Amino acid sequence: MTRTARALALALVAAAGCGGDGATGDATDAGPDGDALPDATAGTVDLVVAQGHMGRTLVSCDRGATWTADRSDDDAVRCFTGGVDCDHSPGAGRGLDGAAGRIWATFGWGQPGGIRTSTDGVTWTTALADTTFGGVVALPDGATVIAAGHSPMRSTDGGATWAAAGDPGLTVWNVRRAAYVPTAGGRVLMFGNDGEVRELVVSADGGATWSHASWPAACGVGDLQSSGGIVGTADRIVVVAGHTACTSTDGGATFTEAEVGGDVRGQVVWTGAEVWAWGAGVAWHSPDGVSWTEVPLAPAGLDLGAVTYAAGRFVGVRGGWQVWYQDQRFYGSDDGVTWAEAVAPGGHPIRFMSYVPGAVDTACR
Repeated sequence: MTRTARALALALVAAAGCGGDGATGDATDAGPDGDALPDATAGTVDLVVAQGHMGRTLVSCDRGATWTADRSDDDAVRCFTGGVDCDHSPGAGRGLDGAAGRIWATFGWGQPGGIRTSTDGVTWTTALADTTFGGVVALPDGATVIAAGHSPMRSTDGGATWAAAGDPGLTVWNVRRAAYVPTAGGRVLMFGNDGEVRELVVSADGGATWSHASWPAACGVGDLQSSGGIVGTADRIVVVAGHTACTSTDGGATFTEAEVGGDVRGQVVWTGAEVWAWGAGVAWHSPDGVSWTEVPLAPAGLDLGAVTYAAGRFVGVRGGWQVWYQDQRFYGSDDGVTWAEAVAPGGHPIRFMSYVPGAVDTACR
């Protein structure tokens, strides 16, 4: 899509009420039970939600083809320009998850931020203020939410109240990634590292208690804070970082490493049949996290960052450094290999995406 065609498409979508214009909208200080729906008669929709720096969020109601409800805490700021370090700020995007129609996002790194929640991806409220976490995990029951960190917190009533979760016994301070997987009846995983020290802890009871995985030295080497990721099936967990995939078939007690085939730069997803990962101009896919197949991407040389899988469709954003604002591009793909540019506004860097079925439809009706 040319720049002229892209600008025209954005204008048409905005005129129709489905295109984000980057208007600033601050999150309120109300709790999650105080969410006010713009239209009480609104139905539901399956959303793709993107989270970025400076408190940015936006949504897609058509599995990444078009994007709307683009907002941030300050649209005028330009990240990593003039001394602005958006990686270490109250609005730094540090994790996104959703379950049972509710969306959770944690912001703040280096400086306290907070956990925000929404039922429609448009109106956000603060569920937990003045916090810094390395991720947020929503369990399928829709009530249990875990704020991942050296000292994690947990809510079992949909974010109305919070308390300390079980002590994970981490020797490192920084949790870099967290996820829920359906393996062995359900596991929550937190990965942490400080320097060369890397740890993975696993909970089988929604964060009440934790155990340390047997974690090979080759595992978790690389960027697991914004690239790679943690995915799982009913009987297998796969953790991808750098050029290595580490798998567990015993509920996360022990892991075995395998080579992906190159450095993973995009975030990994599970499609229901395979794990997919992306590097500079290439994709790798695997049925088990052990044997990987490499294929070139189209367009050639495409570099992806945040990626999610939305019921048969891959959704992603351009990866790399200084590829935001006028250079930011969102993409969609039916096969993970051939990608088409989406109709989306440029803005602050995007760090995470999540597919959230059953959200309230106030954004794209």
